[in-house]
Amino acid sequence: MPAGVAFDTMAIVRRLRDAGIEEAHAEAIAASIQSGVTGGVATKGDIAELRTGDIAELRAGIVELKSGMRWMIGIGAGIVAILVGAFGFVFNMLVGVTADIATLQTTLAAQGADIAAIKEAIAALAAR
Repeated sequence: MPAGVAFDTMAIVRRLRDAGIEEAHAEAIAASIQSGVTGGVATKGDIAELRTGDIAELRAGIVELKSGMRWMIGIGAGIVAILVGAFGFVFNMLVGVTADIATLQTTLAAQGADIAAIKEAIAALAAR
């Protein structure tokens, strides 16, 4: 019940008194019931004020948040692009290192063959 609606507390007090409740207690109970039923209920004026003032303020806040989110999304996209580029660079470096390792292995294998040939030549000279 909105605050402007009549609430017959005396009828409640009479009913409670007739049921054997002391008058002071009956009045306190009736006042509590009235407060619970009529208190905190929004009136048409409250709703109209909410619609015009607070909702406009909320909409402005939402627009501001969206703007901030666009900025954060742009920064996030930039960070992702930087990370993708960095990972690509590191990957290319690893591919280059792998190629260098393969070249070194080939070179070492060739040098190993040269060392084996030198050992054979020294062994042949020593055997003479």
